[in-house]
Parts: sequence; C-alpha cells; structure tokens
Amino acid sequence: MDLLRARSAALVWAIALAATRCMAQDWAPGGTALCQNGCPGDVPQIVSDGGGGAYVAWRDIRDYASNDVDVYLQRVTAAGLIALGWPVDGFPVAVLPGIQEFSCVARDGLGGALVAWEDSRYFPGTATDPFAQRVMANGSLAPGWAPNGNSASLAPRDQSNPQIAPDGVGGAYLIWQDSRDYPTLGYDAYGQHLDQHGVEVPGWPGGGLALAALPGDQAGYSFVFADDSGGAVFVWSDGRPNAAGGYAQHVNADGALAPGWPANGAKVTAPFLRVAVRDEAGGFFAAWATAGPSTGFDGSYYLMRFRFDGSPSPGWPSGGTLACNAPGNRAGIRLDADGAGGALLCWYDYRPPYDLTGGEIFAARVLADGSLAPGWSANGTLLSDPTDGMQSYDPFVARDGLGGGFVAWQSQGGSDRPSSIQHLTGTGAVASGWPMYGLRVAPSAGQEDTRIAADGQGGAIVAWDEGCCGRTGIWAQRYGPVGPTPVQLSLVSAAAIDGHISLEWFGAAGGGLRATAYRRTESAGWLALTTVSADGTGHLRYEDRAVSPGQRYAYRLGYLEAGAEQFTAETWVDVPALGLALEGFRPNPSVGVPRIAFTLPDVGPVRLEVFDLVGREVFSRDVGSIAAGAHELALDGASLSPGIYVTRLTHGGRTITARGVMTR
Repeated sequence: MDLLRARSAALVWAIALAATRCMAQDWAPGGTALCQNGCPGDVPQIVSDGGGGAYVAWRDIRDYASNDVDVYLQRVTAAGLIALGWPVDGFPVAVLPGIQEFSCVARDGLGGALVAWEDSRYFPGTATDPFAQRVMANGSLAPGWAPNGNSASLAPRDQSNPQIAPDGVGGAYLIWQDSRDYPTLGYDAYGQHLDQHGVEVPGWPGGGLALAALPGDQAGYSFVFADDSGGAVFVWSDGRPNAAGGYAQHVNADGALAPGWPANGAKVTAPFLRVAVRDEAGGFFAAWATAGPSTGFDGSYYLMRFRFDGSPSPGWPSGGTLACNAPGNRAGIRLDADGAGGALLCWYDYRPPYDLTGGEIFAARVLADGSLAPGWSANGTLLSDPTDGMQSYDPFVARDGLGGGFVAWQSQGGSDRPSSIQHLTGTGAVASGWPMYGLRVAPSAGQEDTRIAADGQGGAIVAWDEGCCGRTGIWAQRYGPVGPTPVQLSLVSAAAIDGHISLEWFGAAGGGLRATAYRRTESAGWLALTTVSADGTGHLRYEDRAVSPGQRYAYRLGYLEAGAEQFTAETWVDVPALGLALEGFRPNPSVGVPRIAFTLPDVGPVRLEVFDLVGREVFSRDVGSIAAGAHELALDGASLSPGIYVTRLTHGGRTITARGVMTR
C-alpha cells in the first residue's frame, strides 16, 4: 500500500510538473478568473485578440431563475491579466430583462470584438431576434453602437442561432435561422450586413436578406465569412426536398448576389453539413457527415476546400477527402485551418473497442492538396486516455501556426468532470513536453463548456466555466507550444483611431522597462521609430501619427534581454481608406433634432442641404473648410415634421445624397 501511495504521489507530481512547463509562466496554475467577483456564467466563446490574448464572451446566468439572462465580454492579455480599461466583471454587452441567449464572438478586424446573440427583449417568452454589439480594444462601446446592442432583424417568430463575421472595415455580417415563414416553408436562412456604426448597410433589407427561403429547413448549422472584396460567403445546412446538403451564397457588400451565384444558394456538400471555417487563401473548408448507425450520431466524415467562387479547390477528390470511416458512432466534429493551407479536424468517437469505455477524442489533419497528412493515424489519432473510465466529448481545435494544433475537450467520470488539452505537431506526434494523453486545464473539481483559440504566437488560450467548490464563473488559461512561455512584453491593443494608430503593450517586469518601437510596411523593412518606456503599472504606449489612409502597417517592440535584443510578435493594423460618404440622419429614423453623419476624404469646404419629398429645401448650411475624416452635424434650427427627407452633401465638386426618416 505504501508503494502504491508513493507511485500515485509521483504520478500526480509528474503531471503537475508537466502542466507547469506547458502553461504560460505569467498565468496562475488555476487560470485567470474573467469575472473577478465570481459571477455565475456558462457557454463561453473565445477568439484571439490578435496580440497574444483573447476575447471571451459568455452567458451570464445570475438571474436565470427569474428568466433573465445577459451577455458579457472580457479581454484577457497574453500575460493572464484583465486588459487595461476593461471592467473586472466583464463588459455588459446586453443586460436587459428577458433572455439574451449568447451565440458567438469574432474579432472586428480593427482590434476590437463583435458579439452576436438571440434576444427576446421585444417578445418575452415568445420570439427572439438577432442582435450584435461591437466593443473597442480599450473596453469601450464602438461609436454608433447602442448600449445593449443593435438589431439585425426585427421579424415575427424566432430568429435564432446568429453567427457573425467582420466585414474588414469595422462592420459585421450575420447569418441566422429564421422562422417568419414557418410552417409554410419551414426554417429559412437569412443574412444581414451592419456597418461600422451598427447600421444596416444600404441595399440590405431591414429584416435581413433571404439567403434561402424554400420548403424544408435551412440554417440548422450556419456560418459566415468575409471574402477578400468586401462581401461575404454564407454557408448553411439545408433540408430542401430532393436536394438536401450544404449550401453557400456569395453576397456583395451592397446586398447584391455575386455574379454567377443563383438565388437560394449553390449546393457545395452532400448531407449532412456539420462545420465550415475560412482559410487564409481566399476560400473555406466544409466538413460533412453520413448518417451514423444510431439516431443522432454521425457515420463517416468528409472534408472539402472551396474557393470563394463556390468551386472545389483544384486537386481535391471530387467527393471530398475521407477523414474517418471507422465503425461505430461519432459526433461533434470541429475544424480550424492549420495555417499552412490545410485543415485540422477533431471529434469524439464511440468506435469499438472504445464504445465500451465511453467516448474518446480523435484528431486528423488534411493537407492543402486534399491528402491526409503523413504521421497521423488512419481514421484519426487518439488523444484521450481510453483506460481512465472517462466519457470524453465536445472537443475544439486551434492551430499552433506550424501545421500542428491544440485540442481541448470535456470529460466526465463519476463526480469528476475535468477538461483536458493536448498539443500535436504537424506530423501528428505529441509535442515535446506534453504527456501522452494531454493535461488537465485546471486542478479544480470540474470544468465545462471548454473552448479554445490560437493565441497567434504558437500557443493557445482555453476558456471554460465552473460552478462548484468555491470556483464560480468563467476562467481562462494559456498554453505555450513547448515548455514554458515567458511573456516579457505582450500586446494589449492596436487600433486605427481618427487617422492615427494607437498601440499599447504590457511588460511583466513593471515600471522602468524601456523598448524601441519598430514599424514596417508590406513593401519596406523594419524602421526604428522611437523609444518607449513603461509607466508605473508596466504599460508601454505609442501613437503613430505618420500614417496614411488606406495603408497597412506592422509594429513590434525590441528590448534587451541577456545582452541581446529580443522582439515581440509583430501585429498588423489597417488604416481605413477615407472616401466621401453620407450616412444621412443619425439615428435613422430620428426623433427631435437629428444629426447628419458624413465622412470626407480630404480637407475642404462642405455644404449640407435637406429637402422634403416634393423638393422644398428645409435646411441648408455652408459648413466651411473642415478636416478629413468622420463628422456629425446637428440640424439645429431645422423644424422637421414626420416624414421622409433627402440629405445632400457637396464637397470638392462632388454631390451625394442619402435618405432619412423623421418620426414623432
């Protein structure tokens, strides 16, 4: 018995040592609490913040018993700290009576985050609508977005399961499952485009664009990605009679279908579409399943890469790459692009003989040419421990940037409910320093709803929820690629604001740290800009005002360590190109005194005029010469009755118009 105790103690010590070596040094072994006061929450969703940290959104359930559920968002840095400027209990994305049922989070492309959810504020207990919110990198609400979010559609019946993607210029595309035509047509797929201020882009219907409104249910599984031209590709599972499968639709930024794309979408996969993700080369991956031996489970898994024109990627098998056809049931397939043109897959599996011990976790890699990667086991490489008596399920995968990836999953066995993480290299081998069956993400009694995102620096960040044994709320932990990951300097925020670029880093060494700020462009090498010093809290800040609209810049810091200059990971920031634009009334419709929102590409005089629908001028003003950028002007002194008006802006020899509505 003493020998058994000694061996058990040695095993526990070895696992703890491995976990310490693999998790980032600045993070506590139990993770970082994202709601510092232990707020009860669940189903966290996570996305990289582009600087080594992450945005995590969750469903807040402290008032669940009274049918009141809210949505919160938090930003954690690469050093395991709540980002400067963010509330310690998270940013209140939507805090209203009724159910705000959280769906997803994405980066906004400008340093901040986008969140989407279904919301019953207008129809408590009877119907939900898709809402979205944009939060800046510094933890403030993005300009133009309303507290508690902006609606993407207000239509009868339920609009559920919204998914969101950035449009590249601060706005967002959404897709959701819509029941406004139920039961005549079943559930339909609808989409919407909101601009950088959360307003519907002209050309898109106020209730959303019908991507597929046909008999049979559409959008049970739905996904959306920005293309490389300002538009978006929408992908959904579709049960239309005699033609079920995965469908896609390509829509331009103005709401028009891309040339060559048919109404109601083009079929891209066989039934049953399960997941789709964007790649980095102008396309997307889609995975689908055949029916499993048991109801509610999958059989075989297939993967295909498509270009944004809807055509399969050249060289791939015509019916897709077979990733797994092992006997038995499986479910929960997830995807991530591997960063080298291929894809990483994971799922949980009940194949013999593991069906007798509970589900186990498997992973596979498919290369850019559609072939299975060498070194990975046929039908998937086993990640979880088949002898531990655990039921393992619900895995998620994130790339490591070198062809391999991290997989995190949940398990359950008796009263024990651990979540685990494993790191596989691009050849399918367990990464150096990692145990054979992975690590437990936290030493506490149990973790649930585990999600993972690549940190962009070779590691990954895991988020989960807990509600037991003194650990309540949402937690996160960061894991490095091999051994410990010292974080001397980590990016906190990088954003283009009012024509300049604002950057902030954090140094774990605290005040007194000095570094050199470097910048490069896509056509020129690194240029040393200036020396920056940490303040008393360890934060280093720099504003670059020598930038041009429409250009892209990369930044990094250089600092001395052990007598040699070390560098932070580079981060790219796009400075939006300025064009002459007129949004018209803000808000629209308006009550009282509206404001006119417009953007100028260069300095110069501006004249604004407002006309009613019969052509009578009801307001005019010569604004004078003002700077390039975004502006707002209140229509002080104008007395506008309820109705529709036309606003006209003249600048630099050009005239543009927009419509606005006044209500009582």
